[in-house]
Amino acid sequence: MKVRVKHIIRKLLPAAGRVVLYLAATACAGSDVEPIDAAPTDARPDAHRARDTRQLPDAPEPDARPPTLTDSGADTAIDAAEPDGGVPSCSANWIRSELADARRYTGLHRRAFIVETPAIVDEADICCAERYALRVRNYEGPPDLRAGFVNVRITDLVVDGRFGAAIGTSRDHPGGRLFLSNVHVAPHWPAWQSYGTTNYDGLVLDGSESVYAEDLTIVDYNADAALDIKAPVAEFVRLRVDGPGHRPLRFWGRGPYYLVESSLRNPRRSTLLWFQDCEGAELRVFATSFEGRPIPSAEQVECERGTTPTIVALATDPRETGEMHPMFGPCAR
Repeated sequence: MKVRVKHIIRKLLPAAGRVVLYLAATACAGSDVEPIDAAPTDARPDAHRARDTRQLPDAPEPDARPPTLTDSGADTAIDAAEPDGGVPSCSANWIRSELADARRYTGLHRRAFIVETPAIVDEADICCAERYALRVRNYEGPPDLRAGFVNVRITDLVVDGRFGAAIGTSRDHPGGRLFLSNVHVAPHWPAWQSYGTTNYDGLVLDGSESVYAEDLTIVDYNADAALDIKAPVAEFVRLRVDGPGHRPLRFWGRGPYYLVESSLRNPRRSTLLWFQDCEGAELRVFATSFEGRPIPSAEQVECERGTTPTIVALATDPRETGEMHPMFGPCAR
């Protein structure tokens, strides 16, 4: 469901140090959202033709699951990379410290893997994997669903069925907490057609509890969403999304969500943000660009239900007010 802005009211809230912008809107007739169980079609590029149609991503895991990523499986270690913006990252140090005793996966890989939590994927390059490059799971216990990703590149994924993502969590393994620093995702999925044929994402966060990311770049995802965010908590610093996808960011909860010093661009269509229920949903932004705008226009916001998401233009960097996760705090001197 689209939204059409009637007016925008700016209300200064000095105590909170922010400007709240209410997008008062009315629903447009019709919706271009297709049902998720739409019948598949063969109208897809031959280069990306699926060999079969497997279970939904949230269905019980198959017995023959992909191998678990291990240090011994690494072909070669890769050098540390600077964030795309060239800004030194403190979040990487925080993640490495937080997950110092967790499994550490590294190296150059050319297939899909399961990341058994708690874990950190550190200095890794994943290419040409089928369906889901990295599946975050907790088969072995303890029930600790933390997963960190530091200096990771995931590129050129291969279609294998109707679903896929660079990193995926599952409702069968609920409670995932993801921490990302300097992660580059370029899956090069085929262009969006429908849920029946091209339900591919950059990251899909089914059943997860939270996601925190600094210097996450998602480009050329092309199909459905760059980030399919079912986690109730999502905070991004220097998120960069660029590519001709269907809906760059999909929010399934109410938030509040955070976008700080980020940039969203979609050359294919106007939509940048999608909310399952716009009533009560809140997105807080600071120094962020929506196709060059400091806040998204009504044409850049899409609602499955409701018509009035709240976009909060923060007057102060939320990293300095203590409202964001400690991962984004200042570096220890």
